[in-house]
Amino acid sequence: GNGTISAYDENASAADKGGMSVSPSQTSPVTSTRLDRTLTDLHVDFRPSSTDDAVFTSLEQNAFYFWDLSHPDFFRIRAHWRGEAPDEDSRTELELVAAKINPVEFSPKLFIVPLADDEGYQLVAETTLIIADGVSDEQLTGFITRSVASIAEVLHALERQLPDMVTWDVDAPHEEDR
Repeated sequence: GNGTISAYDENASAADKGGMSVSPSQTSPVTSTRLDRTLTDLHVDFRPSSTDDAVFTSLEQNAFYFWDLSHPDFFRIRAHWRGEAPDEDSRTELELVAAKINPVEFSPKLFIVPLADDEGYQLVAETTLIIADGVSDEQLTGFITRSVASIAEVLHALERQLPDMVTWDVDAPHEEDR
């Protein structure tokens, strides 16, 4: 080495590291129970998916969120934007906006999906955390809060650019709430 002590050198004392403590919080697997507790602690109003007990859903400001633990190595947060592209021209417009955002934003990644009824298209924003070796509570909470903030920022920008595609008012009651 070059004689310097890294802040991440586990054999160095706290004094050698400038008083910086780097003992990581204990990591543990991300289970549905743990995700339930973390989302509850973060005051997220969610419910289990009707089709998969490893997936939770919630309605946030301008998107319908899926909190997905169905893959053992990844935790995905997927937000389906409240806007819709009803035809091919508006789909192209949505794709152009996503193509401008994806190369410059680390997270979330945006993609376009057909609506379930094949009556148009919807933008999805997604973030992914690798959880194969477990994560600490701080990592899990940080990932969720940063993901929601970055998704909200991108979707708000999208709504400013494409206001005609917004299909529901943030303050209006929704089918899922009835």
